[in-house]
Amino acid sequence: MKWNAVIILALGFTHVAGANEDHHRLRGLVDLDSVPGHPHRELATCMQEVLFDPQACNANRCTSNDLQVVGASIELPSVCFTCTPCTEVTGELVLAIDNGTGSTRTTFGYGAKLVEQKDPACNEDPSNPPIECTDSRCQDGGALLPNRITETNFGTFTYTCGSRLFLEDIYQFWSPANAGSDCPSFATCKNIYPKCGVLESIEINPPLTIQEAAAGCDDDGTTNISIDVNVFGGTPGTPPYSYSWTDSTGTEVATTEDLTSVQDGVYTLTVTDSDPEGPCTTEKEFGPYNCCFFAATCIDVNDPTIECDDPLPDLLTQDVVFSYTGVVCGTLVFGASNTTVGGACPNEETITRTYTLLDDLNGNGELDEGEESQSCNQIITVQDTAAPVLSGVPADTTVECDSVPDPASPTATDNCDDVPSITFAEVPTDGDCADNYSLNRTWTATDECGNSASQSQIITVQDTTAPEIQDCPSDTSVDICNDPVPVAPVLTATDNCDETVTVDGPDCCFDGAGITRTWTATDRCGNSAMDCVQQITFNPTCV
Repeated sequence: MKWNAVIILALGFTHVAGANEDHHRLRGLVDLDSVPGHPHRELATCMQEVLFDPQACNANRCTSNDLQVVGASIELPSVCFTCTPCTEVTGELVLAIDNGTGSTRTTFGYGAKLVEQKDPACNEDPSNPPIECTDSRCQDGGALLPNRITETNFGTFTYTCGSRLFLEDIYQFWSPANAGSDCPSFATCKNIYPKCGVLESIEINPPLTIQEAAAGCDDDGTTNISIDVNVFGGTPGTPPYSYSWTDSTGTEVATTEDLTSVQDGVYTLTVTDSDPEGPCTTEKEFGPYNCCFFAATCIDVNDPTIECDDPLPDLLTQDVVFSYTGVVCGTLVFGASNTTVGGACPNEETITRTYTLLDDLNGNGELDEGEESQSCNQIITVQDTAAPVLSGVPADTTVECDSVPDPASPTATDNCDDVPSITFAEVPTDGDCADNYSLNRTWTATDECGNSASQSQIITVQDTTAPEIQDCPSDTSVDICNDPVPVAPVLTATDNCDETVTVDGPDCCFDGAGITRTWTATDRCGNSAMDCVQQITFNPTCV
Protein backbone atom coordinates (compact mmCIF):
# COMPACT_ATOMS: atom_id res chain seq x y z
CA MET A 1 0.00 0.00 0.00
CA LYS A 2 1.38 3.39 -0.96
CA TRP A 3 0.26 6.47 0.98
CA ASN A 4 0.35 9.73 -0.90
CA ALA A 5 -0.57 12.08 1.91
CA VAL A 6 -0.74 11.70 5.69
CA ILE A 7 -2.47 14.35 7.82
CA ILE A 8 -2.78 14.47 11.63
CA LEU A 9 -6.06 16.08 12.59
CA ALA A 10 -7.49 16.76 16.05
CA LEU A 11 -11.09 15.96 15.57
CA GLY A 12 -13.73 17.63 17.78
CA PHE A 13 -17.46 17.34 17.56
CA THR A 14 -19.34 20.42 16.45
CA HIS A 15 -22.79 19.01 15.82
CA VAL A 16 -25.04 16.21 17.00
CA ALA A 17 -27.26 14.70 14.31
CA GLY A 18 -30.95 14.92 15.03
CA ALA A 19 -33.48 12.32 14.05
CA ASN A 20 -35.09 14.51 11.35
CA GLU A 21 -31.93 15.69 9.66
CA ASP A 22 -31.03 14.33 6.24
CA HIS A 23 -27.34 13.50 6.03
CA HIS A 24 -25.82 12.07 2.85
CA ARG A 25 -23.05 9.66 3.70
CA LEU A 26 -20.56 9.28 0.85
CA ARG A 27 -22.97 7.80 -1.61
CA GLY A 28 -23.35 8.31 -5.24
CA LEU A 29 -21.98 8.17 -8.74
CA VAL A 30 -18.22 8.64 -8.71
CA ASP A 31 -16.76 8.72 -12.24
CA LEU A 32 -13.10 7.81 -11.79
CA ASP A 33 -11.74 8.11 -15.32
CA SER A 34 -8.03 8.86 -15.40
CA VAL A 35 -7.34 12.56 -15.80
CA PRO A 36 -4.11 14.58 -16.13
CA GLY A 37 -2.36 15.40 -12.89
CA HIS A 38 -2.93 18.77 -11.30
CA PRO A 39 -0.60 20.88 -9.10
CA HIS A 40 -0.11 19.37 -5.66
CA ARG A 41 -2.27 20.75 -2.88
CA GLU A 42 -2.23 19.84 0.78
CA LEU A 43 -5.10 17.49 1.34
CA ALA A 44 -6.26 19.19 4.48
CA THR A 45 -5.06 21.51 7.22
CA CYS A 46 -5.51 21.45 10.95
CA MET A 47 -8.79 23.19 11.70
CA GLN A 48 -8.10 24.60 15.16
CA GLU A 49 -5.27 25.89 17.23
CA VAL A 50 -3.55 23.26 19.39
CA LEU A 51 -5.21 23.07 22.78
CA PHE A 52 -3.07 20.24 24.05
CA ASP A 53 -0.88 17.47 22.65
CA PRO A 54 -2.73 14.18 23.02
CA GLN A 55 0.45 12.27 22.22
CA ALA A 56 1.89 13.56 25.49
CA CYS A 57 -0.74 11.68 27.46
CA ASN A 58 -0.10 8.19 28.71
CA ALA A 59 -2.51 5.80 27.03
CA ASN A 60 -1.88 3.18 29.74
CA ARG A 61 -3.77 5.39 32.20
CA CYS A 62 -6.87 5.31 29.98
CA THR A 63 -8.79 2.48 31.66
CA SER A 64 -12.49 3.29 31.50
CA ASN A 65 -13.16 2.77 27.77
CA ASP A 66 -16.69 4.12 28.23
CA LEU A 67 -16.95 5.72 24.79
CA GLN A 68 -15.66 4.62 21.39
CA VAL A 69 -15.49 5.89 17.81
CA VAL A 70 -17.26 3.14 15.84
CA GLY A 71 -17.63 4.68 12.41
CA ALA A 72 -16.55 7.44 10.08
CA SER A 73 -18.15 8.78 6.91
CA ILE A 74 -18.33 11.89 4.77
CA GLU A 75 -21.38 14.12 4.46
CA LEU A 76 -21.76 15.32 0.86
CA PRO A 77 -24.40 17.39 -0.97
CA SER A 78 -26.35 14.50 -2.52
CA VAL A 79 -27.19 10.87 -1.91
CA CYS A 80 -25.35 9.56 -4.97
CA PHE A 81 -22.61 12.12 -5.10
CA THR A 82 -20.61 12.58 -8.31
CA CYS A 83 -17.09 13.96 -8.52
CA THR A 84 -14.49 14.25 -11.24
CA PRO A 85 -11.59 11.83 -10.74
CA CYS A 86 -8.42 13.28 -9.26
CA THR A 87 -10.05 16.59 -8.42
CA GLU A 88 -10.54 18.04 -4.94
CA VAL A 89 -13.72 17.25 -3.02
CA THR A 90 -14.83 19.08 0.13
CA GLY A 91 -17.13 17.41 2.63
CA GLU A 92 -17.98 17.13 6.31
CA LEU A 93 -16.32 14.37 8.29
CA VAL A 94 -18.91 12.59 10.41
CA LEU A 95 -17.96 10.34 13.33
CA ALA A 96 -20.22 7.80 14.98
CA ILE A 97 -19.62 7.71 18.79
CA ASP A 98 -20.90 4.81 20.87
CA ASN A 99 -21.76 5.97 24.39
CA GLY A 100 -22.04 2.67 26.21
CA THR A 101 -22.78 4.23 29.57
CA GLY A 102 -26.06 5.29 31.16
CA SER A 103 -24.94 8.89 31.39
CA THR A 104 -24.96 11.78 28.98
CA ARG A 105 -21.51 13.01 28.08
CA THR A 106 -21.05 16.70 27.37
CA THR A 107 -17.37 16.81 26.51
CA PHE A 108 -15.58 14.63 23.96
CA GLY A 109 -12.42 15.16 21.98
CA TYR A 110 -9.76 13.25 20.19
CA GLY A 111 -6.71 13.43 17.92
CA ALA A 112 -5.91 11.26 14.93
CA LYS A 113 -4.02 10.86 11.67
CA LEU A 114 -5.99 11.12 8.46
CA VAL A 115 -4.44 8.87 5.79
CA GLU A 116 -5.30 9.17 2.12
CA GLN A 117 -4.64 6.31 -0.30
CA LYS A 118 -4.83 7.90 -3.73
CA ASP A 119 -5.94 6.23 -6.91
CA PRO A 120 -2.68 5.49 -8.82
CA ALA A 121 -4.06 7.52 -11.72
CA CYS A 122 -4.02 10.59 -9.45
CA ASN A 123 -0.63 9.99 -7.90
CA GLU A 124 1.08 12.69 -9.90
CA ASP A 125 3.86 13.29 -7.35
CA PRO A 126 4.79 10.09 -5.50
CA SER A 127 7.94 11.71 -4.10
CA ASN A 128 5.94 14.31 -2.16
CA PRO A 129 6.47 13.58 1.56
CA PRO A 130 3.53 13.01 3.96
CA ILE A 131 1.96 16.04 5.60
CA GLU A 132 1.55 15.77 9.38
CA CYS A 133 0.27 18.17 11.97
CA THR A 134 -1.05 17.92 15.49
CA ASP A 135 -4.39 19.48 16.48
CA SER A 136 -6.91 18.90 19.21
CA ARG A 137 -10.54 19.85 19.66
CA CYS A 138 -13.22 19.31 22.18
CA GLN A 139 -16.87 18.71 21.54
CA ASP A 140 -18.61 22.03 20.98
CA GLY A 141 -22.31 21.85 21.60
CA GLY A 142 -24.76 18.99 21.88
CA ALA A 143 -24.42 15.87 23.96
CA LEU A 144 -23.71 12.20 23.53
CA LEU A 145 -26.81 10.52 24.81
CA PRO A 146 -26.50 7.41 26.94
CA ASN A 147 -26.59 3.91 25.49
CA ARG A 148 -26.70 4.94 21.88
CA ILE A 149 -24.54 5.76 18.89
CA THR A 150 -24.54 9.42 17.93
CA GLU A 151 -23.31 10.70 14.55
CA THR A 152 -21.45 13.97 14.95
CA ASN A 153 -19.98 16.34 12.39
CA PHE A 154 -16.52 17.60 13.23
CA GLY A 155 -15.77 19.94 10.33
CA THR A 156 -14.95 20.44 6.70
CA PHE A 157 -11.96 18.86 4.99
CA THR A 158 -10.73 18.36 1.45
CA TYR A 159 -9.57 15.14 -0.20
CA THR A 160 -8.98 13.82 -3.73
CA CYS A 161 -11.85 12.24 -5.63
CA GLY A 162 -11.25 8.50 -5.88
CA SER A 163 -9.12 8.22 -2.75
CA ARG A 164 -9.47 5.79 0.10
CA LEU A 165 -9.43 7.42 3.55
CA PHE A 166 -8.45 6.12 7.00
CA LEU A 167 -8.31 7.49 10.56
CA GLU A 168 -5.33 6.04 12.39
CA ASP A 169 -3.82 6.28 15.88
CA ILE A 170 -6.99 7.79 17.33
CA TYR A 171 -6.67 9.18 20.88
CA GLN A 172 -10.13 9.83 22.33
CA PHE A 173 -11.15 11.39 25.66
CA TRP A 174 -14.34 12.49 27.40
CA SER A 175 -15.55 14.04 30.63
CA PRO A 176 -17.03 12.28 33.62
CA ALA A 177 -20.81 12.16 33.80
CA ASN A 178 -21.05 15.12 36.16
CA ALA A 179 -18.29 17.19 34.69
CA GLY A 180 -19.17 20.83 34.50
CA SER A 181 -15.89 22.33 33.36
CA ASP A 182 -15.58 23.83 29.95
CA CYS A 183 -13.51 22.24 27.19
CA PRO A 184 -10.31 24.36 27.25
CA SER A 185 -9.81 23.89 30.97
CA PHE A 186 -10.69 20.21 30.76
CA ALA A 187 -8.42 19.29 27.84
CA THR A 188 -5.32 18.35 29.80
CA CYS A 189 -3.81 14.95 30.42
CA LYS A 190 -4.40 15.30 34.16
CA ASN A 191 -8.10 16.05 33.74
CA ILE A 192 -8.87 13.32 31.18
CA TYR A 193 -7.39 10.34 33.06
CA PRO A 194 -8.86 7.70 33.19
CA LYS A 195 -11.71 8.79 30.87
CA CYS A 196 -9.79 8.18 27.61
CA GLY A 197 -8.84 5.46 25.17
CA VAL A 198 -7.06 4.69 21.95
CA LEU A 199 -8.23 3.23 18.65
CA GLU A 200 -5.77 1.87 16.11
CA SER A 201 -7.59 2.56 12.85
CA ILE A 202 -10.96 3.04 11.21
CA GLU A 203 -11.79 3.50 7.52
CA ILE A 204 -13.85 6.49 6.43
CA ASN A 205 -16.59 5.23 4.20
CA PRO A 206 -16.31 7.17 0.90
CA PRO A 207 -18.69 7.36 -2.05
CA LEU A 208 -18.93 4.25 -4.16
CA THR A 209 -15.49 4.21 -5.73
CA ILE A 210 -13.54 2.20 -8.29
CA GLN A 211 -9.77 2.18 -8.04
CA GLU A 212 -7.50 0.65 -10.63
CA ALA A 213 -5.32 -1.86 -8.78
CA ALA A 214 -3.45 -3.24 -11.74
CA ALA A 215 -4.22 -3.00 -15.41
CA GLY A 216 -2.38 -3.43 -18.62
CA CYS A 217 -1.27 -5.77 -21.34
CA ASP A 218 -0.88 -9.48 -20.67
CA ASP A 219 2.63 -10.78 -20.95
CA ASP A 220 1.69 -13.67 -23.19
CA GLY A 221 2.67 -12.56 -26.68
CA THR A 222 -0.79 -11.24 -27.51
CA THR A 223 -2.55 -7.88 -27.39
CA ASN A 224 -4.85 -9.09 -24.63
CA ILE A 225 -5.30 -7.03 -21.48
CA SER A 226 -6.36 -7.72 -17.90
CA ILE A 227 -7.81 -5.19 -15.47
CA ASP A 228 -7.84 -5.66 -11.68
CA VAL A 229 -9.83 -3.16 -9.62
CA ASN A 230 -10.61 -2.32 -6.02
CA VAL A 231 -14.19 -1.37 -5.27
CA PHE A 232 -15.10 0.25 -1.96
CA GLY A 233 -17.48 2.70 -0.33
CA GLY A 234 -21.12 3.27 -1.05
CA THR A 235 -23.91 2.02 1.16
CA PRO A 236 -23.56 0.04 3.33
CA GLY A 237 -19.87 0.42 2.49
CA THR A 238 -19.10 -3.25 2.03
CA PRO A 239 -19.88 -5.91 -0.62
CA PRO A 240 -21.94 -7.26 -2.20
CA TYR A 241 -21.53 -5.13 -5.32
CA SER A 242 -22.73 -5.98 -8.78
CA TYR A 243 -20.44 -5.52 -11.80
CA SER A 244 -20.99 -5.00 -15.50
CA TRP A 245 -18.16 -4.67 -18.02
CA THR A 246 -19.03 -3.34 -21.47
CA ASP A 247 -16.86 -2.80 -24.52
CA SER A 248 -16.75 0.24 -26.81
CA THR A 249 -19.92 -0.94 -28.58
CA GLY A 250 -21.86 -1.17 -25.33
CA THR A 251 -21.89 -4.97 -25.38
CA GLU A 252 -21.55 -6.57 -21.97
CA VAL A 253 -18.51 -8.81 -21.84
CA ALA A 254 -18.25 -9.76 -18.14
CA THR A 255 -20.03 -9.49 -14.79
CA THR A 256 -17.01 -10.15 -12.59
CA GLU A 257 -15.08 -7.62 -10.52
CA ASP A 258 -11.95 -8.01 -12.65
CA LEU A 259 -11.56 -8.38 -16.40
CA THR A 260 -9.15 -11.05 -17.60
CA SER A 261 -7.49 -11.65 -20.97
CA VAL A 262 -9.64 -9.66 -23.34
CA GLN A 263 -8.63 -7.90 -26.52
CA ASP A 264 -7.12 -4.46 -25.98
CA GLY A 265 -9.65 -1.68 -26.25
CA VAL A 266 -11.90 0.64 -24.26
CA TYR A 267 -13.94 -1.00 -21.50
CA THR A 268 -16.31 0.53 -18.98
CA LEU A 269 -16.97 -0.98 -15.55
CA THR A 270 -20.29 -0.12 -13.93
CA VAL A 271 -20.58 -0.97 -10.21
CA THR A 272 -23.82 -0.89 -8.22
CA ASP A 273 -23.94 -1.01 -4.43
CA SER A 274 -26.52 -2.89 -2.36
CA ASP A 275 -28.33 -0.02 -0.62
CA PRO A 276 -31.89 -1.30 -0.09
CA GLU A 277 -33.22 2.27 -0.13
CA GLY A 278 -32.01 2.89 -3.62
CA PRO A 279 -28.71 1.65 -4.97
CA CYS A 280 -26.10 4.00 -6.34
CA THR A 281 -23.84 3.23 -9.26
CA THR A 282 -20.50 4.42 -10.43
CA GLU A 283 -18.52 3.69 -13.53
CA LYS A 284 -14.93 3.96 -14.69
CA GLU A 285 -13.51 3.70 -18.17
CA PHE A 286 -10.31 1.77 -18.84
CA GLY A 287 -8.06 1.55 -21.85
CA PRO A 288 -7.03 1.39 -24.47
CA TYR A 289 -3.56 0.29 -23.39
CA ASN A 290 -2.12 0.13 -26.90
CA CYS A 291 -0.75 -3.31 -26.28
CA CYS A 292 2.18 -4.40 -28.29
CA PHE A 293 4.63 -7.25 -28.19
CA PHE A 294 7.80 -8.14 -29.97
CA ALA A 295 7.77 -11.39 -31.93
CA ALA A 296 10.45 -11.87 -34.56
CA THR A 297 11.88 -15.17 -35.77
CA CYS A 298 14.75 -15.88 -38.11
CA ILE A 299 14.18 -17.22 -41.59
CA ASP A 300 16.79 -19.69 -42.85
CA VAL A 301 19.00 -17.80 -45.26
CA ASN A 302 21.71 -18.95 -47.64
CA ASP A 303 25.21 -19.07 -46.19
CA PRO A 304 27.32 -18.27 -49.27
CA THR A 305 30.89 -19.29 -50.03
CA ILE A 306 32.83 -16.82 -52.16
CA GLU A 307 36.32 -16.40 -53.56
CA CYS A 308 38.67 -13.95 -51.93
CA ASP A 309 38.47 -11.57 -54.89
CA ASP A 310 34.67 -11.65 -55.06
CA PRO A 311 32.70 -8.73 -53.60
CA LEU A 312 30.71 -9.40 -50.43
CA PRO A 313 27.09 -10.35 -51.06
CA ASP A 314 24.56 -7.54 -50.87
CA LEU A 315 22.73 -7.05 -47.58
CA LEU A 316 19.51 -8.99 -47.33
CA THR A 317 16.26 -7.18 -46.72
CA GLN A 318 14.24 -7.37 -43.52
CA ASP A 319 11.49 -9.54 -45.00
CA VAL A 320 14.06 -12.06 -46.22
CA VAL A 321 15.74 -12.38 -42.80
CA PHE A 322 12.88 -12.00 -40.30
CA SER A 323 9.35 -13.20 -39.90
CA TYR A 324 7.62 -10.63 -37.69
CA THR A 325 4.31 -11.61 -36.11
CA GLY A 326 4.20 -9.11 -33.24
CA VAL A 327 2.64 -5.70 -32.83
CA VAL A 328 5.21 -2.94 -32.98
CA CYS A 329 5.54 -0.89 -29.81
CA GLY A 330 7.86 1.76 -31.21
CA THR A 331 9.64 1.73 -34.55
CA LEU A 332 11.24 -1.33 -36.11
CA VAL A 333 14.89 -0.62 -36.87
CA PHE A 334 16.65 -3.09 -39.18
CA GLY A 335 20.42 -3.21 -39.42
CA ALA A 336 23.41 -5.43 -40.05
CA SER A 337 27.02 -5.68 -38.92
CA ASN A 338 29.94 -7.93 -39.84
CA THR A 339 32.29 -9.79 -37.54
CA THR A 340 35.36 -11.32 -39.19
CA VAL A 341 37.44 -14.26 -38.00
CA GLY A 342 40.62 -15.12 -39.87
CA GLY A 343 40.96 -18.45 -41.62
CA ALA A 344 43.80 -20.89 -42.20
CA CYS A 345 45.64 -18.43 -44.46
CA PRO A 346 45.67 -14.68 -45.05
CA ASN A 347 43.16 -14.73 -47.89
CA GLU A 348 40.57 -16.89 -46.16
CA GLU A 349 38.14 -15.77 -43.45
CA THR A 350 34.71 -16.36 -42.01
CA ILE A 351 32.36 -13.38 -41.83
CA THR A 352 29.39 -13.55 -39.48
CA ARG A 353 26.88 -11.06 -40.75
CA THR A 354 24.48 -10.31 -37.91
CA TYR A 355 21.11 -8.88 -38.84
CA THR A 356 19.27 -7.15 -36.00
CA LEU A 357 15.64 -6.15 -35.71
CA LEU A 358 15.01 -3.66 -32.90
CA ASP A 359 11.73 -2.36 -31.56
CA ASP A 360 13.02 1.14 -30.86
CA LEU A 361 10.91 2.82 -28.22
CA ASN A 362 12.82 6.08 -27.81
CA GLY A 363 13.90 6.67 -31.39
CA ASN A 364 17.66 6.67 -30.78
CA GLY A 365 18.28 3.64 -32.98
CA GLU A 366 20.09 1.77 -30.20
CA LEU A 367 19.13 -1.15 -27.99
CA ASP A 368 18.38 0.30 -24.57
CA GLU A 369 17.16 -1.24 -21.35
CA GLY A 370 13.53 -2.26 -21.69
CA GLU A 371 13.69 -2.60 -25.47
CA GLU A 372 13.57 -5.90 -27.34
CA SER A 373 15.43 -7.13 -30.37
CA GLN A 374 16.15 -10.27 -32.36
CA SER A 375 19.34 -11.19 -34.15
CA CYS A 376 19.89 -13.59 -37.04
CA ASN A 377 23.25 -14.65 -38.43
CA GLN A 378 24.36 -15.28 -41.98
CA ILE A 379 27.73 -17.03 -42.36
CA ILE A 380 29.83 -15.92 -45.34
CA THR A 381 32.84 -18.15 -46.04
CA VAL A 382 35.65 -16.47 -47.97
CA GLN A 383 38.08 -18.93 -49.57
CA ASP A 384 41.09 -18.86 -51.88
CA THR A 385 41.06 -21.82 -54.26
CA ALA A 386 42.49 -20.14 -57.36
CA ALA A 387 46.12 -20.90 -58.26
CA PRO A 388 48.51 -18.25 -59.55
CA VAL A 389 49.11 -17.90 -63.29
CA LEU A 390 52.67 -18.22 -64.65
CA SER A 391 53.89 -16.12 -67.55
CA GLY A 392 57.16 -16.32 -69.51
CA VAL A 393 57.86 -20.05 -69.33
CA PRO A 394 59.85 -20.94 -72.54
CA ALA A 395 58.67 -23.55 -75.02
CA ASP A 396 60.33 -26.93 -75.41
CA THR A 397 63.51 -26.86 -77.55
CA THR A 398 66.39 -28.99 -78.91
CA VAL A 399 69.90 -27.62 -78.63
CA GLU A 400 73.51 -28.71 -79.13
CA CYS A 401 75.28 -29.72 -76.03
CA ASP A 402 77.37 -26.57 -76.13
CA SER A 403 74.26 -24.30 -76.46
CA VAL A 404 72.14 -25.16 -73.43
CA PRO A 405 70.27 -21.90 -72.42
CA ASP A 406 70.24 -20.52 -68.88
CA PRO A 407 66.97 -20.97 -66.96
CA ALA A 408 64.35 -18.34 -67.77
CA SER A 409 62.79 -16.03 -65.13
CA PRO A 410 59.01 -16.32 -65.46
CA THR A 411 56.59 -14.11 -63.50
CA ALA A 412 53.32 -14.99 -61.77
CA THR A 413 50.08 -13.21 -60.94
CA ASP A 414 47.35 -14.21 -58.45
CA ASN A 415 43.76 -13.16 -57.80
CA CYS A 416 44.47 -12.26 -54.17
CA ASP A 417 48.19 -12.55 -53.49
CA ASP A 418 50.09 -9.61 -54.92
CA VAL A 419 53.45 -11.38 -54.84
CA PRO A 420 53.15 -15.14 -55.19
CA SER A 421 56.39 -17.03 -54.71
CA ILE A 422 58.10 -18.87 -57.62
CA THR A 423 60.37 -21.88 -57.22
CA PHE A 424 62.53 -23.57 -59.90
CA ALA A 425 63.55 -27.19 -60.30
CA GLU A 426 65.57 -28.90 -63.06
CA VAL A 427 65.64 -32.65 -63.57
CA PRO A 428 68.10 -34.12 -66.15
CA THR A 429 67.50 -37.41 -67.94
CA ASP A 430 70.54 -39.25 -69.39
CA GLY A 431 70.66 -40.15 -73.02
CA ASP A 432 72.79 -42.72 -74.95
CA CYS A 433 75.93 -40.76 -74.29
CA ALA A 434 77.22 -38.16 -71.96
CA ASP A 435 76.35 -35.26 -74.21
CA ASN A 436 72.98 -36.55 -75.31
CA TYR A 437 70.37 -35.93 -72.53
CA SER A 438 67.20 -33.96 -71.69
CA LEU A 439 66.43 -31.31 -69.10
CA ASN A 440 62.98 -30.97 -67.49
CA ARG A 441 62.83 -27.46 -66.13
CA THR A 442 59.79 -26.73 -63.88
CA TRP A 443 58.66 -23.41 -62.40
CA THR A 444 56.05 -23.51 -59.62
CA ALA A 445 54.11 -20.42 -58.45
CA THR A 446 52.46 -20.61 -54.98
CA ASP A 447 50.16 -18.07 -53.30
CA GLU A 448 49.72 -17.37 -49.58
CA CYS A 449 47.03 -20.01 -49.25
CA GLY A 450 49.12 -22.79 -50.80
CA ASN A 451 47.43 -22.80 -54.18
CA SER A 452 50.09 -23.58 -56.79
CA ALA A 453 50.52 -23.88 -60.53
CA SER A 454 53.49 -25.38 -62.43
CA GLN A 455 54.78 -25.16 -65.99
CA SER A 456 57.69 -27.08 -67.50
CA GLN A 457 60.13 -26.75 -70.39
CA ILE A 458 61.78 -29.82 -71.96
CA ILE A 459 65.20 -29.14 -73.42
CA THR A 460 66.59 -31.93 -75.60
CA VAL A 461 70.40 -31.72 -75.59
CA GLN A 462 72.33 -33.52 -78.34
CA ASP A 463 75.90 -33.80 -79.68
CA THR A 464 75.99 -34.00 -83.46
CA THR A 465 79.24 -32.16 -84.03
CA ALA A 466 82.39 -34.18 -84.88
CA PRO A 467 85.75 -33.35 -83.32
CA GLU A 468 88.46 -31.47 -85.20
CA ILE A 469 92.07 -32.81 -85.40
CA GLN A 470 94.64 -30.22 -84.61
CA ASP A 471 98.08 -29.70 -86.35
CA CYS A 472 97.52 -32.20 -89.13
CA PRO A 473 100.99 -32.68 -90.89
CA SER A 474 101.32 -31.47 -94.42
CA ASP A 475 102.01 -33.73 -97.43
CA THR A 476 105.71 -34.23 -98.19
CA SER A 477 108.16 -36.17 -100.42
CA VAL A 478 111.36 -37.96 -99.47
CA ASP A 479 114.38 -39.39 -101.27
CA ILE A 480 113.84 -42.89 -100.25
CA CYS A 481 117.45 -43.73 -101.26
CA ASN A 482 119.05 -41.17 -99.00
CA ASP A 483 116.39 -39.92 -96.48
CA PRO A 484 114.30 -41.79 -93.93
CA VAL A 485 110.53 -41.65 -93.91
CA PRO A 486 109.35 -39.01 -91.38
CA VAL A 487 108.09 -40.31 -88.07
CA ALA A 488 104.29 -40.06 -87.72
CA PRO A 489 103.40 -37.39 -85.13
CA VAL A 490 100.94 -37.88 -82.24
CA LEU A 491 97.98 -35.70 -83.02
CA THR A 492 95.24 -34.22 -80.77
CA ALA A 493 91.72 -33.08 -81.53
CA THR A 494 89.16 -30.64 -80.07
CA ASP A 495 85.40 -31.08 -79.68
CA ASN A 496 82.47 -28.78 -78.85
CA CYS A 497 81.56 -30.83 -75.80
CA ASP A 498 84.10 -33.64 -75.26
CA GLU A 499 87.33 -32.40 -73.72
CA THR A 500 89.17 -35.71 -74.15
CA VAL A 501 88.68 -36.72 -77.76
CA THR A 502 90.32 -39.95 -78.85
CA VAL A 503 92.55 -39.67 -81.96
CA ASP A 504 93.29 -42.99 -83.69
CA GLY A 505 96.03 -43.45 -86.29
CA PRO A 506 97.79 -43.01 -88.32
CA ASP A 507 96.61 -45.76 -90.55
CA CYS A 508 99.17 -46.21 -93.29
CA CYS A 509 98.78 -47.36 -96.84
CA PHE A 510 101.91 -48.05 -99.06
CA ASP A 511 101.33 -48.16 -102.74
CA GLY A 512 104.91 -48.25 -104.00
CA ALA A 513 104.94 -44.62 -104.87
CA GLY A 514 104.55 -43.43 -101.34
CA ILE A 515 102.70 -43.68 -98.03
CA THR A 516 99.26 -42.32 -97.11
CA ARG A 517 98.79 -41.65 -93.40
CA THR A 518 95.21 -41.14 -91.97
CA TRP A 519 94.25 -40.03 -88.46
CA THR A 520 90.61 -40.37 -87.12
CA ALA A 521 89.17 -38.35 -84.14
CA THR A 522 86.06 -39.64 -82.28
CA ASP A 523 84.17 -37.90 -79.36
CA ARG A 524 82.32 -39.68 -76.58
CA CYS A 525 79.07 -39.58 -78.45
CA GLY A 526 80.60 -41.38 -81.46
CA ASN A 527 80.92 -38.39 -83.68
CA SER A 528 84.13 -38.93 -85.73
CA ALA A 529 86.10 -37.11 -88.38
CA MET A 530 88.89 -38.43 -90.70
CA ASP A 531 89.97 -35.00 -91.62
CA CYS A 532 93.73 -35.48 -91.30
CA VAL A 533 95.46 -37.28 -94.22
CA GLN A 534 99.22 -36.96 -94.94
CA GLN A 535 100.61 -38.05 -98.33
CA ILE A 536 104.30 -38.90 -98.36
CA THR A 537 105.67 -39.32 -101.91
CA PHE A 538 108.89 -41.23 -102.62
CA ASN A 539 111.42 -39.62 -104.97
CA PRO A 540 114.23 -42.16 -105.26
CA THR A 541 117.62 -40.98 -106.64
CA CYS A 542 119.16 -44.36 -106.64
CA VAL A 543 117.15 -45.91 -109.37
